[in-house]
Amino acid sequence: MRERRARAETLIRVQQERIPHLFIGGLDVESEGNSTALVLNPANGQPLGRCPSANARDVEKAVEQARRVSADGWHHSRPEDRAQLILRLAHALEEESNDLAILESLQTGRVYRDILRRDIEGGIAALRYFAGWAGKGLGETVELEHGLGWVQPEAAAVVGAIVAGTDPFYATVIRLAPILALGGTLVVKPTESAPLTLFRLGEIAREIGLPPGVLNVISGSASAGEALSLHPDVPVLSFQGSIETARRVLNASAKSNLKRVHLELGGKSAHLVFADADTKAAGRAIVRSIFGGGATLGIAGSRLLIERTIYAEVADLVAARAREIVVGDPLDEHTELGPLPSEERMKRTLAYAEQGRREGATLVAGGGRDREGTKAHGFFVKPTVFVDAKSSMRIWREETGGPILTIMPFSKEEEAVQLANDTDYGLAAGIWTKDLTRAHRLTRSLKAGVIFVNQYGDQSPALPSGGFGLSGQGRELGRAALSAYALPKSVYLTTR
Repeated sequence: MRERRARAETLIRVQQERIPHLFIGGLDVESEGNSTALVLNPANGQPLGRCPSANARDVEKAVEQARRVSADGWHHSRPEDRAQLILRLAHALEEESNDLAILESLQTGRVYRDILRRDIEGGIAALRYFAGWAGKGLGETVELEHGLGWVQPEAAAVVGAIVAGTDPFYATVIRLAPILALGGTLVVKPTESAPLTLFRLGEIAREIGLPPGVLNVISGSASAGEALSLHPDVPVLSFQGSIETARRVLNASAKSNLKRVHLELGGKSAHLVFADADTKAAGRAIVRSIFGGGATLGIAGSRLLIERTIYAEVADLVAARAREIVVGDPLDEHTELGPLPSEERMKRTLAYAEQGRREGATLVAGGGRDREGTKAHGFFVKPTVFVDAKSSMRIWREETGGPILTIMPFSKEEEAVQLANDTDYGLAAGIWTKDLTRAHRLTRSLKAGVIFVNQYGDQSPALPSGGFGLSGQGRELGRAALSAYALPKSVYLTTR
């Protein structure tokens, strides 16, 4: 811990001494705008550094650099060369994984240990997975009555991405990996609250020889995101964030070039625990999914449905464990839950906790801000558990943005499915049972894009990730991501 803290102080000093810049065309570029934003450490409210607030002219420069490198040969570069570049990038990130995890933890508030495993190592795994796809045939050949036809997918020359402040590094790398494999380019806009790891990603990409303009990073406010969403030379845009902003992004697409838009939004994911489950294993995973490093992620399991015969046992187990969660400095090896990423997010979560009380749910853990000791100036919320909720309650139906778990009982499988599916979201679900026939049946019944059976949250880059309903549209990871960032051509060759 002492070495990690010392390294964190060094990284903070480097960030504070750095002149704020964008990363465009492989260069550190001053913003056309005249303003910068302060990047805060949510654990103590102290400044980590500053970043530029990009404007529409900065977006234009970034898109132009991406178009230029694409036209200059990257678009049709040799697949084996792209694969080697992707592998070099993966190796370089691995060499710097500790620093990247520390920096991401400092700016997001998520626990270092979880970031290292999920975000950094998971992003590296995605790069290595997609390196293997470079040059692989994604098209198909069809014999026609008078000739031959084939589908010839080509990379979208420029992909735009807007990523949230919860996991900006991972969100960017899993998008960058398939784009590089295809021969496309990326212009990514992180939120002003958490851009630091992405600027370092750009520098590392430059160091390993990625052609200038293939990756561009422009931090900025909503106006920069709007400019990217409206840009006519961006045929595909991937968005991660709130539903309200997603609606504006879709509107911008409609106003401009009808660009294809992928949306990674929130979730209200449910665990279904049956009487035959390993309740101890289920309890540990449930607690981790909502009170661990993923408390602020859309995939967090914020609803818990327990079969009535074991309801009291499992609810008591989970509540007791929630009260034991170690809340504190996300760099500390003992910490299980860090602060929320912003004061606004903290206030929203606390408002939902108060709403739960007013609605009549029974509070059995947490429910307030954690101001103990050094946490007084951070954005900490105690792990919160409500039991005996009703499906009409807002804490059951709406995304709270933080560590709030709501628990309800069920009597029959059909009731559990109905309650789990009674939501506008559809990102993930967890099934806990030893009956594999039931598990298989439930995977067909549950309306969620990602379903875990007897585990929760461990994902592979080989399988697509995404949701239904208000959780979004489109998919990241897996072969589906390659299709997401490619524009297919149908070719007809007549033999008559």
